[in-house]
Amino acid sequence: MKFIDSNVFVYAADSKNPTKRSIARKLISTAVLSGGYKINVQVLNEFSSVAHRKLGLTVDEM
Repeated sequence: MKFIDSNVFVYAADSKNPTKRSIARKLISTAVLSGGYKINVQVLNEFSSVAHRKLGLTVDEM
């Protein structure tokens, strides 16, 4: 079983770095289409925390 790291989701949400954002979104898309990856609750919590604290995203934007 493979998991996607929380940083990939953070990069996918970060509009300040379009290159990382594009790569992260492609990785997520590929992972979803392959069906071989999982997302655990800890990753979602880490993403939520970083997205709010460092990226300034609201819950609706996440």
